[in-house]
Amino acid sequence: MIVIKCLETPFKEWVVFELQGSLELKGVSNWDSAHLGSFYEKPQGVGILEIGNHQLEGRKVELKKPFMILKKDKPDESSSDQQKPQVGYDVVGVVRHKYIFRTRPK
Repeated sequence: MIVIKCLETPFKEWVVFELQGSLELKGVSNWDSAHLGSFYEKPQGVGILEIGNHQLEGRKVELKKPFMILKKDKPDESSSDQQKPQVGYDVVGVVRHKYIFRTRPK
């Protein structure tokens, strides 16, 4: 059985950045602590992403089907050996929009 719990209601809104190509961070071994750049939104759903000296312009698109961001729970170790530990997930957020960056950096 899979148990899904909501941590917060309403959910936190997340957004996806769709980039062409790949990103490489030199001198950083862990993406969790890396600073990617700055982002701000202009009118009419235009997003600006600045990475170093480069500036990318993208447009905001609504997803056809929103999706959830889930975090896996650690199984309870105190349960008896005869029972399998239940797998559980916490809902962290929801993604309803994405920004598509198709142009080359300026």
